[in-house]
Amino acid sequence: MGWFGRKKDLETPEEMLARFHAESPTPSSTAATPVAASAGGMLSVEDVFQITGRGTVATGIVQFARLSVGDRITIQRAAGGSQPATVKALETLGHRAAIAEPGTRVGVLFLERVTVAAGDAITF
Repeated sequence: MGWFGRKKDLETPEEMLARFHAESPTPSSTAATPVAASAGGMLSVEDVFQITGRGTVATGIVQFARLSVGDRITIQRAAGGSQPATVKALETLGHRAAIAEPGTRVGVLFLERVTVAAGDAITF
């Protein structure tokens, strides 16, 4: 007898796993996949600064892939729409950097004049 007076389940682990996969629903579309899954990398914009004589700087944490100076990026606005841009400079903890690894908090200076706000996503 099993627990609580029930008959023991005699399924093998392989049979249990096969039953689990057969009963599990499969995703019907790719709409649930993150934006960065197709783009390679992403940075969620946490804050934006305007530096006189330099331009716009967006800050956030790099996710999924490396971000480098000169990379072409796309700003995905939270309100809808997107804008292409180029990375002019990267700064991490007060130091200039040529590359920002995943997990690094970074400031991104753009080559072009861009419109970016907190909550936007930068994909690369």
